[in-house]
This record gives sequence, structure tokens and C-alpha cells, in this order.
Amino acid sequence: MTHWKPIETAPKDGTHILLFSPKATIKITGGYWFKKSNMWITGGYMHNNVTAWDVLPEEPDFTKIK
Repeated sequence: MTHWKPIETAPKDGTHILLFSPKATIKITGGYWFKKSNMWITGGYMHNNVTAWDVLPEEPDFTKIK
């Protein structure tokens, strides 16, 4: 379950996080802040209309899947 926070509170140190962009085709995706362009990077694309963020969920433990 996500606990979306305002994008103004997101880390801007290169940490990968979940990003919500209401105007994008894919509204929720992983990404990070890119200092050189002052924009969010998601899947190799730059976005400036990101409005919320959350931490990434834990990675699945595939050793427990049978």
C-alpha cells in the first residue's frame, strides 16, 4: 500500500522512488531526481509534471515461490 507524499518532500539525492505523474501515459513509475537537468527521470525520460512520490516496495523473494 502506498502512502503518497507531495513531490516537494521527495529526496533529490539520486534515490530511486515511485513517482506519480497525472498527465503521463504511465502514471506511476520508478524514477529519480537528476540534478543536471533539474527534472525527474523515469525510464530514460525527463518529467516536470510529477506531483507525488513514495518509497519503492520491497523486492520479491523469489526463493520462496514454488
